[in-house]
Amino acid sequence: MPEPGHVVGQVEGVADQTNPDVLHERALAIRSRRFDQQRGSYEDLLDITRHLAALHRYDDIADLADQAVQVLPGTLATVACLAEIRPLIPPPSGPGLSSPTSKSGPCSAPAT
Repeated sequence: MPEPGHVVGQVEGVADQTNPDVLHERALAIRSRRFDQQRGSYEDLLDITRHLAALHRYDDIADLADQAVQVLPGTLATVACLAEIRPLIPPPSGPGLSSPTSKSGPCSAPAT
């Protein structure tokens, strides 16, 4: 007799292979392992941040960006990396915080 919730003929682990979170975690582990083995590339770094964003691990993205700034060679590489990473982090929301569509703020044009 099958266990409750078990579909007869279902292969164990197949459901995990279609779960986006599981797939992102797996890909994240692969990319991170490359860095652990001193084989990580710039593309790996960007893919790690994309997988973290898909998993809503925004604090981890910020921590990774901070580490990347310390090790990337030169200002141009650092700015390019941060430009790729920044759009992955949603804007803050809450009382007292303006939204990106807000008409006021330090970057808005003065009223004429």
